[in-house]
Amino acid sequence: MYLPYLRGKQNELLALVELINNSLLSSKIVPIIEPVNLSNSTTNYLNKIIKDNRICLIHNPKVGDLVNETIDEKFIDILNNKNTIVGHIKNRKSKDEINKLTKNIENKSLIIIDTENKIEQYYDYLRNISQKNQNKIILKDSFNKEKRNSDYSESEEYFSKTHLEYKKNGYMGFSDYSVIGRTFNKSGWLPYAVVIHIVFFDKDSNLKIRHFISDSNNDNKNTKMKFFEACKKLKKWSIYNNAQTLGVKEIINYYDNNHYPGLGVIKKLSIMNHLELMGRYLDKV
Repeated sequence: MYLPYLRGKQNELLALVELINNSLLSSKIVPIIEPVNLSNSTTNYLNKIIKDNRICLIHNPKVGDLVNETIDEKFIDILNNKNTIVGHIKNRKSKDEINKLTKNIENKSLIIIDTENKIEQYYDYLRNISQKNQNKIILKDSFNKEKRNSDYSESEEYFSKTHLEYKKNGYMGFSDYSVIGRTFNKSGWLPYAVVIHIVFFDKDSNLKIRHFISDSNNDNKNTKMKFFEACKKLKKWSIYNNAQTLGVKEIINYYDNNHYPGLGVIKKLSIMNHLELMGRYLDKV
């Protein structure tokens, strides 16, 4: 089972919605979503996703607009949905928060996100929630984020082989931050360079990543031109490597139609490529 860790930004949720609409989100993929707001569009997207698909929704987000906010009724309804697993980010107040959670939320499924590897101290609390409390999922940040887009290498890089090893290492599933990385940025800015991050499998089923970077990177003007420069490289590579996911095809379609969709859409399509590939792999093994 693969549990990609996504923040609830619009284009990250839209990546899931678009995969679902095209029947490309494998049932072996359960996204972990840390919501950064509870706008009407966010709740609408979440409800579309959980209609026929499972998610893990974090009730105590640590980034975005919901930090330390009280959970409202529409959020509780989503948390209580039969297709929702409640997610909890471990912190100094976790014992009290988990006790309160079990009293206020009917949903008894729980995933604790522990970045310090000290989950064992919570077993007594978790036994009241689930009989599978000792099942573990490994979470890694496989994306090597650079400070500047122009700093990425254009050569292929190793991304991950956790999908090949998680079972023999005793895990029931694996998780990563897709092609975004763990670091959260609330809003974007005009970049000096445009980069398109595309993961792919090598001949041994290891995940690799390519960064397709624009050429005119001396200033932050003409982002559209920068996109076309990066996409020209992606198109050439995709033909040679037969990269035929919906995400890649849609990026190239924008290029062929001389249309710049915006940086958020590029991120959405890069996520879609990653999740579609992982779904294909998991459905075969």
